[in-house]
Amino acid sequence: SAGILGGLTNVMAPVLIIYSLESKFSKSDTVQASNLCFLLGKIIQIFLFIINGKFSLNELSTFSAMLLVTSFALYGGIAVRNKIKGKAYQKILRLLLFILAIILLIQVSI
Repeated sequence: SAGILGGLTNVMAPVLIIYSLESKFSKSDTVQASNLCFLLGKIIQIFLFIINGKFSLNELSTFSAMLLVTSFALYGGIAVRNKIKGKAYQKILRLLLFILAIILLIQVSI
């Protein structure tokens, strides 16, 4: 379902987070699975843009800048991940899912 939702809306994180929490995955397993899903999803998107001729110099420069920002965020995320215990990590994920749900409800009602 995360693949279908990701393909349709480019938003697969909530489904993956809910699945990993309910499957009782460890913090490390959750992070690795999420990273792998996002990496493969973005590789497929880039490939599809290239074969359809929609990847211009403008997109390439934006992609390069975002790759740099993402690389710095990755190292920051690793540092934060190593400081958070497993139970606290699950509570943070549940809080973030709750906040996402509230935001979606507000957007739907507007």
